[in-house]
Amino acid sequence: MSTLASGIRVLIFTVFTVAATTLLATTIANVDNHSSRSFKALFVDASNLHSGDEVREAGVRVGTVSGISLYDNREAEVSFSVHDDVPVWTTTQFAIRYRNLIGQRYLAVLDAPEGPNQNPEQLIPDTRTSPALNLTELFNGFRPLLQGLSADQVNTLSYNLIQVLQGEGGTVDSLLTEVGSVTKSLGNRDQLIGEVIDNLNGVLGPLDQHDQQVSALIDNLQQFITGLSADRGAIGRSLTSIDQLAGTTQSLLAKARPNLKADIQHLGVLAEKLDSKQSQQIIRHFLTYTPFKLKVATPEASYGAFLNFYVCGVNFILPDGTKTQPSINQAQRCVR
Repeated sequence: MSTLASGIRVLIFTVFTVAATTLLATTIANVDNHSSRSFKALFVDASNLHSGDEVREAGVRVGTVSGISLYDNREAEVSFSVHDDVPVWTTTQFAIRYRNLIGQRYLAVLDAPEGPNQNPEQLIPDTRTSPALNLTELFNGFRPLLQGLSADQVNTLSYNLIQVLQGEGGTVDSLLTEVGSVTKSLGNRDQLIGEVIDNLNGVLGPLDQHDQQVSALIDNLQQFITGLSADRGAIGRSLTSIDQLAGTTQSLLAKARPNLKADIQHLGVLAEKLDSKQSQQIIRHFLTYTPFKLKVATPEASYGAFLNFYVCGVNFILPDGTKTQPSINQAQRCVR
């Protein structure tokens, strides 16, 4: 019993898998299983319409494009099939339309007043066909509008434009909504736009009043840049020399840093010494009496690059601190 149940489940799974695979393959291969009849029509331009593309009426698939060939070296002959239950009159019009914005197309069967049935063996002339819309001319015409939109808005608006201009009037409301949204956005920012224009006027007004100075500034700037360009070789060499000088200075400072550090430490010790009360008294005494002593010593050096002294007395102090009897010259100049 368990084996039978397992077999049934496997069978059901197999049938389901085969059916799903068949449906998927049919969808991918774009297979049309309806009974149909074939027609041929002439188009001035059938670019990007390929064999296997859909034939639609009122948005519903009613056939398939079977082939495209050159007719009389000036037109495209499109072969296609239409379901048997779809009437094709001698008044029926055909048009190539965009399926999406990436360039895929389909062949549309347009509504027409009832008339005699179209003979499948008879070639449909180009007077009853129309090529796809020229997007280059369309977008060039709408370039000022499209420049103010984002990428998503451009895609939506472009698709709606194509749909409208291909005759699908149901998208007119959507198109007007998109245009209204754009104009509303611009309208909401009219104050900001006005402020920007006012600010530009405030800047451009003084510039216009000083146009001669601005022209002279531009001329001088041009001359300056021209001079820099002419001296670019010397400037380059100078930069190289500056780089070398910086390297040498860095090396010198690296070598002198230990000595500078020691000198700074010694200067700190010296500053502490000079800041003491005793040192300040010595410095004050030196600054007070030095000018007088220099004034007295100046005549002694006025005879030449030497000092002129006259010895009046000699006194010796022995190493043990004993002072000897001084010897004094009895000349008149030595008398005090």
